[in-house]
Amino acid sequence: MNAPRALSVALFLLAACSTNGGGGTQNTPPPVINSFTADASTVSPGQSTTLRWSLTNATSISIDHGVGAVTGNSVVVQPIDTTTYLLTATNAGGTATSSITVTVRARAPAIASFAGSPATIGIGSSSTLSWSVSNATSLTIDHGVGAVAGTSTVVTPSVTTTYTLTATGLGGTVTATTTVTVIPAPVISSFKGSPASVAVGVSSTLSWTVSNATSLSIDQGVGVVTGLTSVSVSPQVDTTYVLTATGLGGVTTSSTTVTVHAASLHVQYDDPAAGGKLRLVRNAASTATHLVLDLQVGSNALSGFGIALTLPMDPAMVTFVPATGLVLNASVLDAGSSPATAAAAVPSAGPLQNMLVIGVARKKQAATDGDVTLSAGATVFSIVVDLNGSAPGQIFSGSNLGTAARAALLNKAGAEVVSIADFAIGDLSLAL
Repeated sequence: MNAPRALSVALFLLAACSTNGGGGTQNTPPPVINSFTADASTVSPGQSTTLRWSLTNATSISIDHGVGAVTGNSVVVQPIDTTTYLLTATNAGGTATSSITVTVRARAPAIASFAGSPATIGIGSSSTLSWSVSNATSLTIDHGVGAVAGTSTVVTPSVTTTYTLTATGLGGTVTATTTVTVIPAPVISSFKGSPASVAVGVSSTLSWTVSNATSLSIDQGVGVVTGLTSVSVSPQVDTTYVLTATGLGGVTTSSTTVTVHAASLHVQYDDPAAGGKLRLVRNAASTATHLVLDLQVGSNALSGFGIALTLPMDPAMVTFVPATGLVLNASVLDAGSSPATAAAAVPSAGPLQNMLVIGVARKKQAATDGDVTLSAGATVFSIVVDLNGSAPGQIFSGSNLGTAARAALLNKAGAEVVSIADFAIGDLSLAL
């Protein structure tokens, strides 16, 4: 066999051996990823899950998103957001990949703070509601504020109000509340001088009841009276005092007049403090020696059939004449006539000695006549007494009338509708 032919035969045999694997190097098969899964494919923020895999013919394994090279068949991951992990398996024969997505649920909105500044205001003033919120797509506040953006809004409530901030996002809805307290204007429940009329050189005590005030002052040279409930004054002439109450809610004033007369004995009646369902008050037509007292309905209407009133009345100090001392108001409580269903007297003996006893009732025109409405502020009847004494002294005090006193509004059946505790009665005396 010549040399060229021998070379050709040798090359053919080598090629055949390579094709049939006879004695040559074999190719490495590429890796196979049988499975790539996550124990929990959906997690909440902050939760972890385990990625697991099954491989064949892999010499190295890696996972992206910072996991890096791994061994074994699992690894724990804690994604911040929804993440698709790519598993890469490699050997000499090649590379195989597989992916798995772990979904992270949307974070719930969080309200770090929600407050009003200032938290306490006066009527007509404003407060700024401010908040710090994350993971929200919309914000709303109730009480008419509505949808809001940014980090604050201004409100002007007229009364104390609790506001609710609602934050809504892909992760749900959360709420928070804050209260803005509204301080009302100062209230002067009462302001009066006692006695309301004094002789020259005699003092009167101004007293008051006030709420919601931070400072108090009285004019006519009295000055600041914050923290006090009364002060003594000695006017030389008739003087009207103005009490000014200032607070976060504004300014309120009230006035009272102390009259001054020559040092002579007079009939003195000091009206009761505010309140009472029925009130016994001094009529403006009264004089130093002639006193007219009106029994008036308070600020709310009443319903009744008759009134019984028994008060201390010393004939040695004042004179009461039954024929003229009780003045009825037929338009409020009609006692009729011939005879009237009304009477008044000051017994000179017996258990009611030196007591003014008054009874007034509606006179029925028919058996079906019942209780009548006594309008708010109406005068039911008036009592008239005249000066009779010669020395100062107290006749009665509305706060301590004694056990013999009685005051009641009765219905047709005779039951008390208003008891003595709900009558506001002042102080009667003779004074200089």
